[in-house]
Amino acid sequence: MSQTVLAEITPVEVKSHRWITLDEQKEWISCLKSIGLGGLKGVSDGNLEWCASQVERYHCQANHGHAIHTKYLLCGNRKICPRCAMSYANKKSQAQYMYLKENFAKNLPFDSKINQIVLTLPKELHSTDKKIMSKMIREFMKKMGIEAYGYVIQDRHSKDPLQKRYVHAHCITLNVKEQDGLLIQNDFYFDLDDMRNIWKQVIQKNLNYQVNGFVNLHSEYASIINDPQKVKHILKYVYRYPIEDLFNVQVRNHSINYLEKGHFKNLRSKVFDLLDSKKSNFVWCGLLSSGKRKYLTRLLEMPQRFWQNLQYYEKEIERRSKLCRDCGMQLEDKPFDVFEYCGDNEPELFKPPILSG
Repeated sequence: MSQTVLAEITPVEVKSHRWITLDEQKEWISCLKSIGLGGLKGVSDGNLEWCASQVERYHCQANHGHAIHTKYLLCGNRKICPRCAMSYANKKSQAQYMYLKENFAKNLPFDSKINQIVLTLPKELHSTDKKIMSKMIREFMKKMGIEAYGYVIQDRHSKDPLQKRYVHAHCITLNVKEQDGLLIQNDFYFDLDDMRNIWKQVIQKNLNYQVNGFVNLHSEYASIINDPQKVKHILKYVYRYPIEDLFNVQVRNHSINYLEKGHFKNLRSKVFDLLDSKKSNFVWCGLLSSGKRKYLTRLLEMPQRFWQNLQYYEKEIERRSKLCRDCGMQLEDKPFDVFEYCGDNEPELFKPPILSG
């Protein structure tokens, strides 16, 4: 009689993304201490160093032979922890993507796209009041015939976040408009020259400033259904904390060393102001505003009860994170193992993870 020996199969391990490496984490903490911010909560109590150092492993409730899921314990201090700030922006962009896909893209008879438009001002106008900038954005959208959009106004440059005030806006628009009681396609995003000319007119009217020549305006678009990773990448920009830009410049890219003598003047107060600044909120407008929800669902021929808000999809992401990858059953409530991270899952820099959603 032949005897078959079954080798023990080690379950696959599903590991969460860590966002920054151990070396980057140490360099960031060292940087804060060198600036004179070692007394900040999160630095002085060791929470930044502790962040993601402990790992929990979870079994599937139905079958311990299914994939093991790992979870890193995070400090949650998004204002000073780049890892937690990146994780937050990613989760928010995931939820926003699901919100747009389920509520819009799947219910429209054409390829639904989002377009990111970055509206900037000449350097002489970088200190423009945000309320005036908001008024200008709405005027620009009206002149462009854009009826579904959202925006966030930011006042720091991502490539030099400690420089003087730099007011600009990241706008997210959808290629949809209302006509005769129907939602139809709105291909406004192909004419970049028209966008620039209209933005120049808006600047001149509201700020009494004549823009000569080129105005810096960035535009890129992606299909919600066909290019999900690019859409999520675009959406992450509107949820970024200022700390991420400072981390990228000082630690990840080493494009500026603020610790050098030429940058060191008032450095502590500048960094403290950045860390302490309130993150600007992203807001939907036009057809996407909450006040037009009932009207919009009617245009989509969707019962209003089927519309799910952003918080629903945030909870859905959390729910899915607790399901077994192999069978969809719940993971066990308590981890079967807790241990110190040993450096076996360092993120590959400049290649963001491909995530579901």
